[in-house]
Amino acid sequence: MICARIGYTNNAEVFFMNECVNIPETGLDLNEPPYRGSWQQLLSNNIGRTVKIDYNVSSNLVTQQGVILAVGVQYVLLKNKGFIASGDIFSIKFVTFMCDC
Repeated sequence: MICARIGYTNNAEVFFMNECVNIPETGLDLNEPPYRGSWQQLLSNNIGRTVKIDYNVSSNLVTQQGVILAVGVQYVLLKNKGFIASGDIFSIKFVTFMCDC
């Protein structure tokens, strides 16, 4: 269980609540077919890395940045300075991986 300030969007507005997130144990291996080459595999192989994700929401790009906490079949959780954002895998347009280059 991860406790933080959770952000979610509704019609391009961002809402926050102080909640805990229960991350389900799915038992899925996102390195197996049919996930090979998918957003799920790419993101799950980079848990703990800082990313910027651009989502397509109502024909607008909404950006979230944070550390990848968990990846499911339909979601990704990002932690960023006191809150956790959950995003829809199928709305992702771009992912930028931050590095110490």
